[in-house]
Amino acid sequence: MTEPADLIVREEHIAERSSVVRLLCDAFGKIDDAQLTEDLHRDGDVLVGLVAEADGDIVGYVLFSRVVIDTLQGPVPAVTLAPLAVAEAYRRRGIGAALVEQGLGRLAAKGEDIVFVIGHPSYYRRFGFSSEDAKAFRCPWSKEAGEAHMVLALKSRSLADKAGNVTYSRGFERFIPAGEASR
Repeated sequence: MTEPADLIVREEHIAERSSVVRLLCDAFGKIDDAQLTEDLHRDGDVLVGLVAEADGDIVGYVLFSRVVIDTLQGPVPAVTLAPLAVAEAYRRRGIGAALVEQGLGRLAAKGEDIVFVIGHPSYYRRFGFSSEDAKAFRCPWSKEAGEAHMVLALKSRSLADKAGNVTYSRGFERFIPAGEASR
C-alpha cells in the first residue's frame, strides 16, 4: 500500500496530546509508551516529536529524545527513537517510514549525529541503522535486545571513538531491567 494522498507529517502540538496518548495506547495495548512521552516532555528531553495526520486524524507518531554516551573522552550527546506508532488501519502504507525519515532529517538539520533505536532490524536497517555498529555501545537493554539494539550515524564517518555506555533519561526508568543502570 502507499501512504494516504492527504498525509501530513508535522511537529506535534500540545493540544493533540490526548490523540497521541490514545494512538499509543491502541498501538501498544498499554499506557507505558504514552506515559513515556509525557515524562520526556515534562523533563525537557524531547528533541523532535512528529505526528502523521490523515483524513483529519492523528494516525502516526514518533518521538526522538536525548540520551548521553559516556565515553573515555567524556559525555557525548546522542538521540534515541522511541516510540514509533501507526494506527492499525494505516499500517503498511509508508507512514512509519515517513515519520522516521522526516525525524532523522530534522535531527540532522539540528546538528545531531548519533541515533539509537531498539526495534525490528529488518525495518530499521532501511534507514541505515546498524546492529553491528551498536555493539560498541552498551545500554540497559543490550543483552536482551541483541540485534534489535541499533545505531545510526547521521554525519560521523566512524563511531569507534564514541563507544561507551548509553545513559537514557528518567522517563525510560520503568523499562530498564532490574540490575541495570540509568541516569
